[in-house]
Amino acid sequence: MLIIGILVAGAGWYFLLEGVGVAGVGGSGNIMNLHLAQIANNVIYLGYFLVLVGSVREGFSRIERYLAGMPRMKAAFDEAYRAPKFRKYEPTKAPK
Repeated sequence: MLIIGILVAGAGWYFLLEGVGVAGVGGSGNIMNLHLAQIANNVIYLGYFLVLVGSVREGFSRIERYLAGMPRMKAAFDEAYRAPKFRKYEPTKAPK
């Protein structure tokens, strides 16, 4: 996801710097289309967000791999994976 975010942000910057000016009157690039500039800006923000999410995900996976290498943590992870995921809800009866 890091690479995808970098590519999306780069495409947004390219579109902002090169593509928006081409949308001017008659292709001269003298008038900037503000709608296209805002779209390019949002694409850049999307790319930055994907980089952020990818780096957080990569960081947590590295921490999990490091902890899984420790014998006590490996046993705790194995026990957590074997545990039931959902508990059946049983309402208590009201006293009479």
